[in-house]
Amino acid sequence: MQKLYWVLQLIILQMFTVQIVSADSIPRIYIIRHANVDLPKPGWGSAKKSKKYKNAYNTVGIETFNPEKALHKIENHASIDTVFCSPQLRAQETALLLFSEDVILETDSVLIEFDYPVIQIPVLQLPVKGWLAISRITWMTGINRGKKSNYKNRISSLNDFSD
Repeated sequence: MQKLYWVLQLIILQMFTVQIVSADSIPRIYIIRHANVDLPKPGWGSAKKSKKYKNAYNTVGIETFNPEKALHKIENHASIDTVFCSPQLRAQETALLLFSEDVILETDSVLIEFDYPVIQIPVLQLPVKGWLAISRITWMTGINRGKKSNYKNRISSLNDFSD
């Protein structure tokens, strides 16, 4: 159960939260992942290429999509007035495409995706997404510390935010 909790914490960081409150219902929180980013598939490469891809992924915009496909799953979506969102461009663009500028968009750095360093293994060629998965796992276990905030500190920040 504890592992499921941590996995959900990771997923939540890549999403934004929408809360609906109405007089005749209990508050609801919807968690929505950002739309696909407008970036070509990375293929294979080195740690250096993986780091460049990760940096680009964190700064590019999203591909356009039909917001109605997502909105029909949200009860009373027209009554949403506030959206809590990661400050990353992809999350903000997704929120605005879904809810337009009619909502208050609250961003908070604690909702940003975990920023882990890409592990450095010279000469090795792997799928870029493999590099990123290995880097995230080694960062979470404390092997790949780099200069980034550690996993336990990020979880603590999330817990403080949700209280």
